[in-house]
Amino acid sequence: MPLLKKLGVPIIETVARENKGTKILLDGITDYLNSERPPNNFKISYGQDIDTALDEMTPIVEQNNFLTDKYPARWVALKYLENDEQVHAQGALNVDTHKTLLDMTDKLNKHLKATLKITAENLIADYRYGFINSILKGVVFCEESSMDRLFWSDNIDMLLTHRLIGPILMLSFLFGIYEFTFWASEYPVAWFDMGFEWLSGMIDANLRDGLLKSLMISGVIDGVGGVLGFAPLILFMFFCHSYYGRFGLHGKNSVYARQSIQNIRFAGELGCCLYRLRRYCRRVCSPRCYGGKNYQRRKRTPYNYSDSSVYAMWC
Repeated sequence: MPLLKKLGVPIIETVARENKGTKILLDGITDYLNSERPPNNFKISYGQDIDTALDEMTPIVEQNNFLTDKYPARWVALKYLENDEQVHAQGALNVDTHKTLLDMTDKLNKHLKATLKITAENLIADYRYGFINSILKGVVFCEESSMDRLFWSDNIDMLLTHRLIGPILMLSFLFGIYEFTFWASEYPVAWFDMGFEWLSGMIDANLRDGLLKSLMISGVIDGVGGVLGFAPLILFMFFCHSYYGRFGLHGKNSVYARQSIQNIRFAGELGCCLYRLRRYCRRVCSPRCYGGKNYQRRKRTPYNYSDSSVYAMWC
């Protein structure tokens, strides 16, 4: 396998979303660690600046046995350049080595910011993803497709998001949901009504007239029956909307809803501007605001409703 030759480790197929191959992967990792294998000198180059810093930091980690009982020395140095908080927390116990590595990291970051306008953490991520892409180019093959060969789902999306046909289809779908909801829930609603009518008749026939009978029939049965009578409607409506969203139609509707909301928002902003202009004109024309002859300053209070000259915003 090309990928096996490039990485030098066993390759196990997994599907993370469906949790397939996870147990096989864990067992493969255990077997690989417990087996006798040749030393693997696999390294990723992160550019001249990062590699030089790693070559300087790795001997310091090895000489001081700094976390080398758990991790490889080069990996520890790399994690310090990435500002890994967990490794920092473990390395803080060895104060001298921890401070030395932090100083070297800060020195490198200052150099990278001055020359490349980037931090060591971001530069490492760029090189790492570049290495992953270089591997994938040799082992992952995609079928070439042109713009003329669209999948059937793309054709449906083009139809549903059409300026003219899309809204018509959307309204047709919503009307279909409306009709289906009432058609499918007709019999369940009738069954609920028959059940509560039978229960009401039983209580009417077996209880004497009085407050308890009135409470049971007019209060409990009619109240609960009136609420549960809508349960089939709600059930079928949410059933339809679940499939409506599963097919991605809610996302299509947002295209038209966003355009409508933008138009409504523009109209609302225009209305607010006109209202503010009208209010400003009223203030300018009012003698209260500019000290007319009959003007007397009064205490402003929002609760003086008897004063007909109080506006929405007080002068």
